Amino acid sequence: MTSGMWPVLHQTAAAVAAWVIAEHLIDHHQPIFAPIAALVGLNASRGDLRRGQQLGDRKIDVAYTQLHRDADGRARVRLTDPDGTTTTLWADEAYPYLEIFTGDTLPEADRRRTGLGVEPMTCAPYAFNSRTGLTVLQPGETHQARWGIEPFLEPFPQSG
Repeated sequence: MTSGMWPVLHQTAAAVAAWVIAEHLIDHHQPIFAPIAALVGLNASRGDLRRGQQLGDRKIDVAYTQLHRDADGRARVRLTDPDGTTTTLWADEAYPYLEIFTGDTLPEADRRRTGLGVEPMTCAPYAFNSRTGLTVLQPGETHQARWGIEPFLEPFPQSG
């Protein structure tokens, strides 16, 4: 077996194991997202954006979870221009997911890379099918979630 085959076998085994666990141990009838989650988990280091870094030509269309939260309970996505101008999107604990999308897969070429989509999400992608993180309200119940944008017109102060 060549060394290039190991990642393929590793990812295949993880995807199959995730499907079997979801279907037989958790009794999920159509666990189509379990293998996807396993593959995303194996490749998480490529998409780890917790430390400031340039996006460059990286293509991103991922829902992130297990978000780092500051002392106020908010998860933050901070975008900084080369000149230091920063804009921050924050989401409270009602949002356990953040979808980040560079737009590289949009069919209209002139719409690609015109911005960065950051979407706070209260449930996992395709939650109506998987029910992962889905909040179901009964008549008369309410659900509250807050997010916001903090524009900084001056360079963001660097720590240290």
